[in-house]
Amino acid sequence: MTSASYSSAVAEPFEGLRIRGVAKTFGPDTAVLNEIDLDVHPGELISLVGSSGTGKSTLLRIIAGLEDPSAGRVTYAGQPLERGSVGVVFQRPILYPHLSVKDNILFPTRLGAFSGGVDMDYYRELLEALKLEGLESRKPSQLSG
Repeated sequence: MTSASYSSAVAEPFEGLRIRGVAKTFGPDTAVLNEIDLDVHPGELISLVGSSGTGKSTLLRIIAGLEDPSAGRVTYAGQPLERGSVGVVFQRPILYPHLSVKDNILFPTRLGAFSGGVDMDYYRELLEALKLEGLESRKPSQLSG
């Protein structure tokens, strides 16, 4: 093997999101994804486009670790993604309608598994970033989309 052919046979390091051979089946007869390969470079923006039921959401759920693939793997910078390391923004808001803005933001801190104290400075930064200052007592239905 020449050095030129050897270098092309060795996988080049890839710093972005790499999806290789990802497949997903539900039951014995329902294949939703069939050996998907995709590279997304750091800073690159892509769109998944397709008809309803073609597997777009399933692929995103696999990337986010909310769903396990039937086959294949998803890596970032050459490392497998850990469950919970990718955030997801759902198509429909997932807010508790009976809670205020403040209580929705602080809800995770009230779960038994959360052992840290509430960082009120961070809470205020979130309010500012979301442009919700002064609206802390409103319910989600009282906010615009």
